[in-house]
This record gives sequence, C-alpha cells and structure tokens, in this order.
Amino acid sequence: MQIAVLVIVAVSLAAASGCGSSAYGEKFQHRLEQLRISSEFAVLRRPTDDLAINFRIPQLFKKEFTAISADPERENTRILRQKFAPWFLPDFPGLERMFEGDFVVKDTTSPLFLYIGEGDPAAIKGKFPYQEWRDRLKRARFEPGAWEPVDVQTSTGGKLSWQRLTAKGKSAYDVVKSGKPDIPAVDTFFQMWVYETPQAVAVLGWWSTEEARVPSDIEKLASLTAGTAIVSSSVTVAPAPVAAGTVKKK
Repeated sequence: MQIAVLVIVAVSLAAASGCGSSAYGEKFQHRLEQLRISSEFAVLRRPTDDLAINFRIPQLFKKEFTAISADPERENTRILRQKFAPWFLPDFPGLERMFEGDFVVKDTTSPLFLYIGEGDPAAIKGKFPYQEWRDRLKRARFEPGAWEPVDVQTSTGGKLSWQRLTAKGKSAYDVVKSGKPDIPAVDTFFQMWVYETPQAVAVLGWWSTEEARVPSDIEKLASLTAGTAIVSSSVTVAPAPVAAGTVKKK
C-alpha cells in the first residue's frame, strides 16, 4: 500500500514539474527499493532492548522466556532448563532468551522455537568454536551440514555477515493434531546462526518440524531477524562458553 501511494504521489509531482531527469528516476527507484525492503521487515516486531546485540523478533512468537521465567505448566516454579533450552542442546551457548510461536500445517499445529545466546568474544579469544558445536549436534544424533557464510540484508539495504549451520534429526516434538496434543517422533530441523562482533557474539537457534519448515518459510524469517542485529552501546555480556558442553554461569 505504501509503495502504491508513493508511486501515485511521485508521478503526480513529476507531471506537475515536468521532471524527467535521470537523476530523478534514480532517486525514485532508490526510494521504491527502500520501501520494498522495509515492507519485508513488517513481519517483525520492535527490537529487544536489553541484550548486547538486539534483534527484531517475528510477530508470530507469542511467548517469551528467560532462565528465571515462571514455568507455564507449574505454579510458583521457574521454567525447567530442559524447557528453556533445546533438549538436545541444553548447553546452548550463552542462552539468554527463548521464544515460542505456532504454525498450522493442515490439521497439525507445530511450535517454532527461537533461542538467543550471547557472550563476550574475549572468552573465546575472538573465534567462535564452530567445529565443536557441530560435533555437539552430531553427538545429539542430528546430522549437521557444514558451516556456511551468509550475508543477510538489513532494513536499510545494508549487509551483515553471519555463519549458519543446518542440522536434521528425528525427535519427539510437541504438536497438536486434529485438536489433540501429541508427542510423535518426527523429522525436525535445527539452524544455528552465529554473528561475531568486537563487542559481543550472538548465536540464534531455530528449531521446528520439517513439515512446518517449507510452507512457513522459516529460513526467510531467520534471515530477516539476523538482518536486524544492532550492537548495544550500553549493555555488557557475561563470558561466552569456550567450548561445547560448557554452560554459561549466571
């Protein structure tokens, strides 16, 4: 809608002024491209504001947890670690947040989980232990691919460079099928994204079923979220885990 309005206004102004220069055309196209990019990020909400690297999170996530959040299923009790972190990766590096949302595919409602971890790059001597975390997923009986560099687009048309790993594995997964809760063993996928800066290292983990993966375009959401990374100038971070199997101390 915004783009359509801009086109109408711009054409009207051009007709009134007789403007037909190539400079105007270039500015016009540039503005249209900015609006196109901005509209893609409309599926994300306002950014977090208390992390070392903050992100805009997809609006589909309705639940948010920290390590000291209340357990939604147990009164007066903190959320269990095995619910806060992926069961197959309880030592998720520097885990700070877990978000949960739902996708509906046919008659099945499948949760989508997003994990955000952060740490001090000094603790890993400026180099994230990529191979160790890949091996950690293999020990959890996932089949990880290779780490790959990924350049994601920002909302202003810039680029941020990440490393991404995709792993697949069969796992028990809480779903609701035809209105009834079920925990079947299904094909799932897990993506780990790593963003290294001099101030902090951020790790994003995305976990869902393969059935929900394609129609819900989770990779697109992951790329958009990664493109919103903003390093805070005021928030400090605790040391990040040096190696897989090392849990961050609170």
